[in-house]
Amino acid sequence: MISLIPLTPNDDSTLESIHVACLPNSWSQTAFKELLNEQHTFGWMALSQEEGPVGFILARVLRREAEILTFAVFPSFQRKGIGRSLLSKLFAHLASIRCLTVFLEVAENNEHAYKLYQSFGFTQVGTRPDYYQQEDKSFISARVMMGHIRLK
Repeated sequence: MISLIPLTPNDDSTLESIHVACLPNSWSQTAFKELLNEQHTFGWMALSQEEGPVGFILARVLRREAEILTFAVFPSFQRKGIGRSLLSKLFAHLASIRCLTVFLEVAENNEHAYKLYQSFGFTQVGTRPDYYQQEDKSFISARVMMGHIRLK
């Protein structure tokens, strides 16, 4: 069973460890601490009863627009609905605060994430060339995607 809990500044080291396991150029504990202390930054952590923290989503809102800053699920827990649950929680929160639009970047070779975002209605609105550095030090472009929030 997975539960979703709000992120706090004390989650900085946990977010860093998940990020390191999921992304070649992960963010530091300090970066997470600074983001989590910002007024308009928020998110949720996915907790497994058996394994503890297994993923998170971190976003920022400014007026009626949001941006998913980063989003990661441990590889062994991917494609089990955890990412979908985190995105659903984010969308519900954004609707509750009457946020209309959400943006994100996704590596052009991350087809699983791309399809997940499409299933939430995201569409590609641009490209950021050579945006992500790979483990082999080469670069890959990012798809800039935009989603619309249905207000209740």
